Amino acid sequence: MHRLISAVLVGTLVPFAIDVSALPQAAPAVQKPQAADSQAPVTAEQVRAAIDKLGNLDFPTRSAAARTVRRADAAVAVPALLSAVKQHADQYVRFRALVILSGFNDPRTRDVMVAALSDKNDRMRTVAYAYFERNPDPVVIPRLLEALKVEASEFVRPALTRALAETSGADPSELCAELLVPTEKVTVDTGCRLVASGAVQRQVGVDPGG
Repeated sequence: MHRLISAVLVGTLVPFAIDVSALPQAAPAVQKPQAADSQAPVTAEQVRAAIDKLGNLDFPTRSAAARTVRRADAAVAVPALLSAVKQHADQYVRFRALVILSGFNDPRTRDVMVAALSDKNDRMRTVAYAYFERNPDPVVIPRLLEALKVEASEFVRPALTRALAETSGADPSELCAELLVPTEKVTVDTGCRLVASGAVQRQVGVDPGG
């Protein structure tokens, strides 16, 4: 009887035996490819292409281009930036290239900034003044004083004032007196008032409180 039961069980189970080797195997874990940023250094061609996009109207495109240039090795990025600052046809690209160049701490940057002090591009002059505010250099004081007499842009004068104050050690509020703009009623421009730590608008013969 025992043998019969065993035979029945074996005969029943064998047809349903599973060939494990026929089962689909679990797919191997797929490793996500590393971001392209970390796979290879930025090439000179990529830097030049990115610089051309610094003036793109699309903000994400401009931002990505700036990141690409900043990620490049200085030996690759700096020559391209120097070239762009000097001769790129797009004035906004020149401005952005100068800003990015200032972050590489290259010794050639100072001379570029000195040249930018007299650039026709307002943004270029602003960057140059900001550079000498952060990196005071007594040698440029005569240039800054001369610029103080002729700087016409109300958006640039505050940066000039701060640069001269940091470089010469002068009081910004005193320098603001040199930035009076002749109009029907001579006033100190808004930017200058901000530099002078909140000085109120001043008119000739009029009480500041009025």
